[in-house]
Amino acid sequence: MTQEVTSITVPLARPLTNGDSQIPELTFQEADVGQLIDASDASTEMERVSRVLASMCGTSYEVFRKVKSRDFKTIMERCGPLMGNEAKEPK
Repeated sequence: MTQEVTSITVPLARPLTNGDSQIPELTFQEADVGQLIDASDASTEMERVSRVLASMCGTSYEVFRKVKSRDFKTIMERCGPLMGNEAKEPK
């Protein structure tokens, strides 16, 4: 039997900063319909996905925008199942 994934923690290659605090990892919870609806007015697909991911890990969109591109790629690969996509094996 396959175990259902309900949260995923992604260590960041480059920690985020929020004021004086450092954020070395982000833990994402499964997206709900409200989060998808809240991001539906984004002007681009990248903004929409980023807004959903920010809400899934409980951080502000402004802080999440600081995620480096290599970390964003890892987040997208690992968090697919939490957004209703097929799981990809971590590299």
